[in-house]
Amino acid sequence: MEPDTGTPDDAAERALALLREYGAQTMAHPGGTLLAHLRRVQDRLALWQARPALRLAGLCHAFYGTDGFPGALLPVTRRAELEAAIGAEAESIVHLYASCDRAATYPDLGRPGAPSATASPASPTCPGHGRAGTSPNCRPRTNSTSPASTPPSVTGGAPTCSRCSPASGRC
Repeated sequence: MEPDTGTPDDAAERALALLREYGAQTMAHPGGTLLAHLRRVQDRLALWQARPALRLAGLCHAFYGTDGFPGALLPVTRRAELEAAIGAEAESIVHLYASCDRAATYPDLGRPGAPSATASPASPTCPGHGRAGTSPNCRPRTNSTSPASTPPSVTGGAPTCSRCSPASGRC
């Protein structure tokens, strides 16, 4: 059973405090700062009526770095810190996202019949990333400076996801 982390709003406030503590409000990111990007992701997930754990994961998705944003706010050796703030389910989603190689996962986004990248909290990550379990769409990240790991929707040097407007540079 997951420890009680309070309401989703309490967890979001704890996450925002951690993000500020580690400088997300001063880190440059396409469309502004990293913190502004993370808030936009959280807001978009709320608009889509995503469950609370997914909203928290969206707010925190860059804590361990990502294939498109290699700077980590927190090393994966300190996962318990983020888990205490946002809960085990949301932290597992953050860790899974940090473990994914965009070059391997982006081509299958939205493809009917593609393997799902979702995983249960008991089996949240790729092999070799600290916990047992696999996700067929997730592979350990490659060197983020290699052309093979560059997202397909990079425009003008500013990475954007497949659902973003390349003109705005915002997710």
